[in-house]
Amino acid sequence: FMSGGRIMFILTDENFQREVAESKGNCLVEFYASWCSLCRKGLNDLSEFERQTGCRTGKADLQKNTKLLNEFISNGLPHYVFFCDGKPVKRFTGITDLAVQFGEFL
Repeated sequence: FMSGGRIMFILTDENFQREVAESKGNCLVEFYASWCSLCRKGLNDLSEFERQTGCRTGKADLQKNTKLLNEFISNGLPHYVFFCDGKPVKRFTGITDLAVQFGEFL
């Protein structure tokens, strides 16, 4: 969907490989669930991070994408994974300033 004039990818079990794992460049992915109160509050603003940094962003609903849940989540939500050229390089769970947390890769 559109986010601040750019496209934020809605990631699924079916498109994750193509959109993230096989892609070049940087991508920050938020793994969330609708039952997660911190996720619903949207305290970590992916669209703002994308606007500030120009980095691609995507969101994956883990209630609908169990393959991604099994592959990437070991503790709480929201869970963020920063990918460089399709490889996960840093993970973070919880509320943070995304630009500060992942800025070292930009």
